[in-house]
Amino acid sequence: MVTGGRNRLCVGTFETIHVNDALGHEFSTRLGNVFTIGKGTKLWISLPKGKGIKLTILEEAKKRLES
Repeated sequence: MVTGGRNRLCVGTFETIHVNDALGHEFSTRLGNVFTIGKGTKLWISLPKGKGIKLTILEEAKKRLES
């Protein structure tokens, strides 16, 4: 139940899950934002280079300088 603000006295929940990406970073998101592309480490589809991991701006710059 929300106890303050514009949504005061409204009751509701979201299903939130915690996910680990291929680099080991953990983040949480709503269950509705996630879909399955495989089971365990076996993928049912192919992924582009980088396994679908978005690099930060600093990681992109470092990668460009190393090339």
